[in-house]
Amino acid sequence: MHKVLMTGHAETSLGAFDFKVGNWNDGIGLMVRDTGAGDRGFNGAGIWPTVEKAQQIADQTAKRLLDPNCAIVWTAISN
Repeated sequence: MHKVLMTGHAETSLGAFDFKVGNWNDGIGLMVRDTGAGDRGFNGAGIWPTVEKAQQIADQTAKRLLDPNCAIVWTAISN
């Protein structure tokens, strides 16, 4: 990832995930890392056409793996 644009965090009693969204050669990169106490060892990455699509995929991942009602708290990274 060339430049991180924002980070996100989702946490429930079932676990936690950290997300990074940033510029990549061919689009917008999304990195996902399992950071919960019950670490399942899940890590992933993908390239998406827009920041909004990367955030949508992150949201779907958190809801599928943690809890359908959880929300990601996003923080923009300033220059």
